Amino acid sequence: MWDSETIKKDLISIDWDLLHRFLKVFSSQIDFFANSFIRAVEAFLNLKLDATVRTQRLSNVWLHNSLSSLYISMKLLIHGYTLPAGNLMRQFGESIALALLCCTERLPYAKQVEEGKTTFAYQKAVNRLLKRNVIHVLRINSVVVETLQKIGKNYDEFSHASYMSAGWAYDFSDGNRPYFGAVFDPKKADLYKEELKIRVSACELVENVAGLIEVNKYGGNVI
Repeated sequence: MWDSETIKKDLISIDWDLLHRFLKVFSSQIDFFANSFIRAVEAFLNLKLDATVRTQRLSNVWLHNSLSSLYISMKLLIHGYTLPAGNLMRQFGESIALALLCCTERLPYAKQVEEGKTTFAYQKAVNRLLKRNVIHVLRINSVVVETLQKIGKNYDEFSHASYMSAGWAYDFSDGNRPYFGAVFDPKKADLYKEELKIRVSACELVENVAGLIEVNKYGGNVI
């Protein structure tokens, strides 16, 4: 039975046993993510965006936020906090979409975002990005579209009450025991593999998006 001291201890500690068990199964996938993430960061840094130019300044903010969300999401996943890790992946997708929406004055969104007068809610940024006219203006390729759609579909369920989100609160390897805090459930191994795979795809998405921002950052007038 938990008491207040047990809760306090859990809140300020790291479950090293859980971490070691996760690493024992998924060490190679974590290595692969680390290498992919470095390439994504390098793509971001190589953009050399100019903070005095509105579109470049905003794209820089949102692309950095996407990388931060992705990194923390991966760390939370490894440490057994799958649901909040999923919530951050939704924020990753929204930030990617905003980085692209704001990357050129040929679209109205950089001005709208800077003035706080967007015609869409930020949580709908992916939907706005995937409108046909926006895809055409930014020359967005099918890989970017498909990856964003997959992330959106998967992590919408993490961000709202659903059977999927509720299932992560039970340890199926321990008699379907409900738990608070961190857990590594070996019976969800296939789901963990998919989570890790999506995060590697997200790194590759950042590289693609950096290339699109580079192509579009000197765009002309608002359409």
